[in-house]
Amino acid sequence: MLAASVRGPYVFAGVSGTGTESVATWSNQGDWNDLTVQVTTGADTTELTVYFHGWYEQAPYSVRWVSLSGPGVPPSPCGEPGPPPASPSPTPSCSRTYGP
Repeated sequence: MLAASVRGPYVFAGVSGTGTESVATWSNQGDWNDLTVQVTTGADTTELTVYFHGWYEQAPYSVRWVSLSGPGVPPSPCGEPGPPPASPSPTPSCSRTYGP
C-alpha cells in the first residue's frame, strides 16, 4: 500500500512499475490530508516508481511523508529504512527527481 500526507489542491499520488498495474489516487483539499492507494505486485514485479504531481495551473503542492508497505516488509516512511525482507523482493528506496 502507498500512503502519503500531501497538501495542495488536486495532488495526485501513484505507483507504476514492471509486473504491476499502475494505480493512483488524488486529493482536492487545500490543507494537509492523507492519501492511500492499494498496490498489487506479483512475481514479475522488479521495479516500482512512486510519483506525485499537481493538476495543471493549480497552486504548488507539498508532500510531508511517504510510506510504501506490503506483506513481509514492515511499513517505514521514506528515509527511514526498515529491516530487510525475509525473501528476495523489490527493495523500497527513496529518490527525488526535480524537473525543469
